Amino acid sequence: MLKFCLCRQCRTYLDPSEVFKGEVDETVVKVKVAVTNLLALKDVYERHRKKLAEYFTTGEPKEWEFAPVLVFHRYDKFIERVQLIYVSFTAKNVNASSTFRPASSRVLLEVMKNP
Repeated sequence: MLKFCLCRQCRTYLDPSEVFKGEVDETVVKVKVAVTNLLALKDVYERHRKKLAEYFTTGEPKEWEFAPVLVFHRYDKFIERVQLIYVSFTAKNVNASSTFRPASSRVLLEVMKNP
């Protein structure tokens, strides 16, 4: 499915072994781009779900019968984890001269492991 493809691309784009080697400012931009792209799929889904009746030219429109929470549960959790990375890089106690401890790298590796 598309959502798993986006998660895989996000993990590739935010390579955990490289994220902590670069500048904090550059990493913040990359993580923000990743979060924006991940949220875009949910936005497209919601927009099309709301306009579903417009796509039916004849007959009664048939609503989607699945619960979005069931379909997007893992995807939403992945987005939350990537947003957590963003928050950790933009926290008040982190500045451009900060360096992260190796434990932070391990946390990122775990966060990025599964969509």
